[in-house]
Amino acid sequence: MRKLNESELLETNPEELVADWFKNDKNNPLILTSYQQKQLKQLIQALFQKKRSKFAFVQATRSGKSELLACFIALVLIFRPNEKIACISYTAEQSSIIFERVKAHLIADNGEIRALVNLDRSMISRKEFSKTRFFMKNDSELRSFSTGKGETEMTAESLLGFG
Repeated sequence: MRKLNESELLETNPEELVADWFKNDKNNPLILTSYQQKQLKQLIQALFQKKRSKFAFVQATRSGKSELLACFIALVLIFRPNEKIACISYTAEQSSIIFERVKAHLIADNGEIRALVNLDRSMISRKEFSKTRFFMKNDSELRSFSTGKGETEMTAESLLGFG
């Protein structure tokens, strides 16, 4: 795997990186739909060309937004040092959907990508990864938060000071 920088990422079709680096649930190359490809390129251009730093993403149910966002977040974590990304939802279960997909893409899909993960900081024991925090060697971080007030939910106050 050749190391790309941000400018090369902007010039490359990110869907090709996704197909080369990430796998679908059947362990085949992840092929995004045509509209996911277009949206991924728009998201990457908006962030990397400094047009936007925060995104709210709204799409219909079952439109592939979780996979699209997981790919986008994984690419940001790979290419952008010191990024802080939060997956936020009302329940911990909902916020963990994208968090777990990103984690799978970065750990299980490609050994060279896995080498970019800070395993020491991302694991809570020798055999278990954290369910709410994930770190890259470039000091980028992914966190999973919920805004619910359930017994096991992290509350909105836990977001204070993050990012």
